[in-house]
Amino acid sequence: MLPILKPHCPYCRSNIVHPRGSRNRPDRFQCAECKRHFVDRGSPKVLVMDIETLPIIGTFWDTGKQYIGHDNILEDWVVLSWSAKGLFDNHTIGDILTPDEIKRRLNTVIDPNPDPHYADERIIYRMWKLIDEADVVIHQNGKKFDMRKLNARFIYYKLPPYRSVHQIDTLEASRAAFGTSSHKLDYMTKFLSLEHKHPTDYDLWKRSTYGDPDALKEMYDYGINDTVILEEYYATIRAWIPNHPNFSAYTHNYVDLTYNAVACPICRHPIHKSLITDIYRTPIGNIYDQFRCPHCGALGRISKKNPGMPKVRQSGGR
Repeated sequence: MLPILKPHCPYCRSNIVHPRGSRNRPDRFQCAECKRHFVDRGSPKVLVMDIETLPIIGTFWDTGKQYIGHDNILEDWVVLSWSAKGLFDNHTIGDILTPDEIKRRLNTVIDPNPDPHYADERIIYRMWKLIDEADVVIHQNGKKFDMRKLNARFIYYKLPPYRSVHQIDTLEASRAAFGTSSHKLDYMTKFLSLEHKHPTDYDLWKRSTYGDPDALKEMYDYGINDTVILEEYYATIRAWIPNHPNFSAYTHNYVDLTYNAVACPICRHPIHKSLITDIYRTPIGNIYDQFRCPHCGALGRISKKNPGMPKVRQSGGR
């Protein structure tokens, strides 16, 4: 069990503090030394991630569009690599299969009675631990591909379900908010003048399937770059993302409450009361104070009944 840490003042670092919150908002405190008020809401653990897989090896008698049954599979797909980073962290991590692990997989193709090779077991265990420790996961097409593929490998290795995690799928968000000609990461980064994906072709995957060390190094760099540009892409469109998790609701960052400031629900930037100048009315007549975050541009609203908990309001009147 993790130790329970007492809050401390972010200004004078004193750990002698007095609770000044309510039953609904117990995270407000006043320092006994400098007398300043603060709130200890903490920070969510946000993981930006991407995976690559090796193709299925099978038998077929013709090319073109056709149905290939599972009996034609000689060797099923495996996870080739993963890359991940904490949101806005300077350090990006990743892992990829070694040439020996890939050769173990290839040997099962020519063996009429192969034993399980468990080629990706090592990297799968590391990926499971990262997701299990996260509060939020950011990915591109991850709901339909990355997470489902990982879940298949998790259950294959008898791993338990990871903790409940919020998912932000930038592909899903782009389709919901924008009418662009394409929603692929490569197109959207060019459309928004961001850093681009590294160019690849099928030959790179083919060489990786055979365990070519140079190809594996190129594939590893490709995944790391994908994760870095995905983070930049998310930061660019985050104010437009429908149903974005409310980061200000998490419970060791501090927001100064001396001047009645609140935190942006998306980027946690302090919002001074002078910026809360608008009113938002729901269709059934509920009234909220509304603000626009000067840092990320997101629209937020604050309930009159619970002013300490800002909520995300989607752009376009949603």
